[in-house]
Amino acid sequence: MADLKVLYVCFDCSRLVSSELALLKRGYDVTTVLGSDGVIAHSGYADCCRVILGEGAVEEREFVQQWLRDNYPSLPVIVFGDLHLCF
Repeated sequence: MADLKVLYVCFDCSRLVSSELALLKRGYDVTTVLGSDGVIAHSGYADCCRVILGEGAVEEREFVQQWLRDNYPSLPVIVFGDLHLCF
């Protein structure tokens, strides 16, 4: 699984380190961005096999999901709450 590069979108900074470590522990190559601004500013989508959205304000997550669908329709987007329980 080490070849699986994911983009982790963190909306809650208090969970950033623990969520990123949970993904790394499971063998993912993780790039982390903060919120919708980080998603829009990121340019390495061609390298990602999927985007994982962390917990956050529902409206901001919905905006990010729609932006990704509009701009990268073939890129899978997974919405997770607590990454420690989801894997």
